[in-house]
Amino acid sequence: MNKQSVIIFRGIVQGVFLRLNIQKLALKLGLVGWVKNELDGSVKVKVQGPEQNIKQLIQLINQGLGAAKIDNFEVDWENELVNFKNFSIKY
Repeated sequence: MNKQSVIIFRGIVQGVFLRLNIQKLALKLGLVGWVKNELDGSVKVKVQGPEQNIKQLIQLINQGLGAAKIDNFEVDWENELVNFKNFSIKY
């Protein structure tokens, strides 16, 4: 069963290729959605797919990707599913 989640990562998350690395991981895990930088310096991810795969994505990102350093993150599980076709980087 597919789930949808919005995740916000804070820390050293912008200017360190985190969005690209998240996109690569999401595609590898068979997830769809998007990732984008927020004005407050955080990175926001809206992702959809099997719950276990989303949890694995969160775990891998939280361990750190490249030069990114995650200080904290928030996860919000959503009831409505959007029909995403791929995983994109929003600008």
